[in-house]
Amino acid sequence: VSQSRYEVVVGRGNCGFCPSVSLNDLDLVFRDNVPKKYEVVFYGHAYDSRVKFIKELIPKLKNGILTIAGGGWENKGVEALCLGELSEQESICMMEESKIVILLNRTNTDLGGHEFSVNAQSIVRGYFECGSGSVIMINDDRKHHRLNDVVVFYSGVDDLVANIVTG
Repeated sequence: VSQSRYEVVVGRGNCGFCPSVSLNDLDLVFRDNVPKKYEVVFYGHAYDSRVKFIKELIPKLKNGILTIAGGGWENKGVEALCLGELSEQESICMMEESKIVILLNRTNTDLGGHEFSVNAQSIVRGYFECGSGSVIMINDDRKHHRLNDVVVFYSGVDDLVANIVTG
């Protein structure tokens, strides 16, 4: 996906960098023993697949338990507290204040792709988020990663909900 196409979907100026790649150069701060303010946070831009996922997830969670962080969620018909687009440091603070952070990998049909597009095989999320000290939950559709012992993988909404309740 080209940067210009990405910017059409997520908005100009929201194309950044992956903080996990250059964390030492960014002066971003992770804190220890941060009191938890949020029960469950979904972190990510409102791609079509994520909006569909969240609309299926919300009725299966306790009322008010979910907070969403990321751009594009306004006017999506999602009934949850939406924090909007956050800076890298604000994202770190929000994740540190969360008991659970949910990530959902983008699909091949997001960003104008189609069903025959190639799906990515590696996880590009999670490494940065693991520094927050929260439980990180990522969908299990990508098999190339080194996160086995540091995240909880889920397969679909029902599996995620079961892991939230028990984990």
